[in-house]
Amino acid sequence: MKKIMITVVILITLGIFLYCFKVYKYLFPSLRNMSYKQEWVSIQNEFNLIHLPKKCYWKRITAIGIGRTDTLTVGYIVLSSKDKLFLKDNFKWTLLNKNDSYLNRILIPPAELRDLSMNWWESEEATLSLLKHQVGFIFFDMNNGMIYFQISK
Repeated sequence: MKKIMITVVILITLGIFLYCFKVYKYLFPSLRNMSYKQEWVSIQNEFNLIHLPKKCYWKRITAIGIGRTDTLTVGYIVLSSKDKLFLKDNFKWTLLNKNDSYLNRILIPPAELRDLSMNWWESEEATLSLLKHQVGFIFFDMNNGMIYFQISK
């Protein structure tokens, strides 16, 4: 009898898991294709940068919550050397601890950036200065001259 009950519980749990996975894929279709886009033109109006970046990698993710839907634009921008120096010299930055919960919000970087050793800094005034209209945040890696951004619309 005990074996039957355990088997029933396992089957029900497995059924719930498979159903939730199917629903998850249906509710979050943008998470299926997680490749980064690289064109700057599509997102340039969201930033106040002085110069064109060397590279950018970004994606839009739709997050569905109870009673609302948010679209997040997230990614990495490899800055021009002039923008890197401007950010470094004109804002007060705080180094984020590698165990900081903020860093859990960073997406896995594109393959081209994965081998870099990244140290992230944050600055509220730089975030307010760089982002034009949206709610979001940026982190700055001074050594590699890039920012990670997350913008909510």
